[in-house]
Amino acid sequence: MSKIALITGSSRGIGRDLAIKLVDKGYRVFVSARDEKALNSLSDDVNKSGLINCKSIDLLDSNKVISYINNVLDVGVPDLVVHNLGLYLEDAFDSETSHLDLLLNTNLKVAVQITKLLLPHLKKRNTGHFFTICSLLSKKARREALSYTISKHALRGFHKVLVEELKDSLVKATAIFPGPVNTSSWSGLDVPREEFIQPSDISSSIINLLDNSNYSFVNELDIYSKNSIF
Repeated sequence: MSKIALITGSSRGIGRDLAIKLVDKGYRVFVSARDEKALNSLSDDVNKSGLINCKSIDLLDSNKVISYINNVLDVGVPDLVVHNLGLYLEDAFDSETSHLDLLLNTNLKVAVQITKLLLPHLKKRNTGHFFTICSLLSKKARREALSYTISKHALRGFHKVLVEELKDSLVKATAIFPGPVNTSSWSGLDVPREEFIQPSDISSSIINLLDNSNYSFVNELDIYSKNSIF
């Protein structure tokens, strides 16, 4: 029976690249995003084996999340859960508009809800791995990204509590802290995207960590660009 992976925010970038790699390894992969067109493209590209399940869903709707996770559990308990959903918006202390509520809901609360729904099942089975895609701004601060910085620091706090929760279990939790990643978020901007971290760098790191022995886990992983600006 195939292992099961669940990836949020998986229609492009890191999530898409990871989904393709996991299907190649024989995982049955559940991917979700709001962009139905991008999800269909992913499905067309990799679903020859029937191992990918694409769902267009607004994960900010908690009732839809409950229904979605129940549908996944009807198939089986995930072996791998990747919290990849994220949104970057800028605001500051002197901004007229605050993005705090939206970014906390997107960057933090979705991961918390999904984990609370799945955690009892993974703990009962005593295997599995949670990955949380944070940011270097989970450890640093950017004055023009006030709400984003707050949300990503909170996401790191969530990960730390999850690690504590899993101390008496063989279920693992790893947080990844990348610098700027070459995704469509940078489209149209005059930036050296070829010098950024590539989505495949992060997805390959996740794949490599899955091969660790049962009692070994990486708590936090920083991934930097060699471009010193970042």
